[in-house]
Amino acid sequence: MKLPAAYLRVTQIDAESQPSLAILQDALKTRDRLAIVDLSEMETLNTAGIAWLERISALAEAAGIRLRIISPHGTKVRRVLELMRFDR
Repeated sequence: MKLPAAYLRVTQIDAESQPSLAILQDALKTRDRLAIVDLSEMETLNTAGIAWLERISALAEAAGIRLRIISPHGTKVRRVLELMRFDR
């Protein structure tokens, strides 16, 4: 039985520490070709984080994987995601 989605909890993204892109390989094995990136525990999102999200978004789209990003409303991270249009 295939899982419905691949899941990655991210607590930090910066120039020295970038999360693995292996979630995309995991998502290819899921029933719904869905990758969920959970940013709920992040306090800030800087340019390295935005660059990583842009990269994973482009790779997911090219592979036919749906990418969902979790971030609570009212947080600084959510505001950055909204400004960068990652909330769509």
